[in-house]
Amino acid sequence: MSIHQLIAAICPDVFCQPQLCAKTKSALRDALAADNKLAYLKAAMIASPVDPNCIALDKLWEDNFFNLPGHRSPTEQHSLTIDNPAEPLEPIYFELLHGLSAHEEWTIEKLIDTASATPASGLSLDLNRRSQMDQHEATKLLTFMRQRIRSFVQEWQKWREQKRQLTLYAQARTPEDPAHESARHRLSHKWQEGEHIVGADREAAFVQWLNESESELRTQAAIGRDLLAGDLNLLRLQANWLRPYLHAQSKSRHANDPAMVTAFNTAIFDIVLLVKMNSPLQPMVESGELPKMLLNPKHRGAEPVLIVEIKFRAIPERVKSGAYAYRGRAELQFTSYALTDAELTILRRELNRSEWGEMLGMLETNLSGNLNALLNDLDELLVEPKAEKATKQPDKTNDPNPFTALIDFTGWFSQNETPEQVTLLEPLKPDTEPEAVIRSLNLLEARQRCLELYHRSKELFTSVHHPV
Repeated sequence: MSIHQLIAAICPDVFCQPQLCAKTKSALRDALAADNKLAYLKAAMIASPVDPNCIALDKLWEDNFFNLPGHRSPTEQHSLTIDNPAEPLEPIYFELLHGLSAHEEWTIEKLIDTASATPASGLSLDLNRRSQMDQHEATKLLTFMRQRIRSFVQEWQKWREQKRQLTLYAQARTPEDPAHESARHRLSHKWQEGEHIVGADREAAFVQWLNESESELRTQAAIGRDLLAGDLNLLRLQANWLRPYLHAQSKSRHANDPAMVTAFNTAIFDIVLLVKMNSPLQPMVESGELPKMLLNPKHRGAEPVLIVEIKFRAIPERVKSGAYAYRGRAELQFTSYALTDAELTILRRELNRSEWGEMLGMLETNLSGNLNALLNDLDELLVEPKAEKATKQPDKTNDPNPFTALIDFTGWFSQNETPEQVTLLEPLKPDTEPEAVIRSLNLLEARQRCLELYHRSKELFTSVHHPV
């Protein structure tokens, strides 16, 4: 699954192939209705991105914005290959990053950063040799983490059963619920197993037991959830320490890449950047080209976005300092989009969920049967309840002790206000007419910026003697 398939699943009306749009939306709608947190990842397996560069950009700019010209050809995509074994690869990345950073109004975010080396290559052997001492400790920590995960899964299953029992109590208390009689009968049977009350006191005793047992169960479930959230964050911290070792032991995502030949000394690096750009909407409204109604804050305005994918196929070369220099081939791909804040939030969240699934799967191979269900509960486990969020923490910024920050670990596990924690109504509603006009404008703007970036990059890398 590529990031472009995921975007097509998040916003199929704009970015999915028309023949697959209805199927993708149906799969997404059904999975979300079933409260499946893997809904977007499943829909992305169906979705296919629209073809880029279908209609010339100049022609679309000439059309009336209210005709939604941007939707007729919503994406621009260009690829650039730089192949010169005599030149190092690092300057290519930093020259590109410098060019993007030169726009003060643009924000750049790294979404993906992975590396793979051919087994038994010079780079791989050297990395293994240099990390032999660490691997002994890593193995012990890995064993410990697997034990923790098994314990975590057991406690998680208990917590899920507590949630199921609480649902039963809610049904028993709601006469209008179709399952009311069944739930009440099951709870009554459970009560009778531990109680021996007869006569007129039976109903009153049952109601009293219902209240007390539900209150106790809610307390246990709340405590269990807090403990699980702490355990999950601790596992994430420990997994980050182990991640390089885990990737080395797991099957490389480039295992079937013909460029990765075991006998060759080769490494492949994949980087994906998200670049958010400024919209021309405000200046165009101020100049009278567009009506002021489009600036209404109620409109969910899509912003122009670039996805920059960088793939390095490197030949590692050891230098005098003992480090490695990388020479070889760089493949750059620029793709334009226009996405709302909600769509970007979902994109980051789904990439994060995919990473969680990969991490847990590497740590515990026997988890596969429970993995989907566990990922379904990630949001509830990792996001603090609103009541807890409102609790004001003591201000430590004025602490006179300069060593406090060195030994204070509370921030490691704090739940920061990130876009992933925003509550969204999903599936997202289609654009209103004004929102569609805003998106169409920013689709064209993103395409324009993408084309300009491609030409600038081509000119830059040609001028510094990189064959393109």
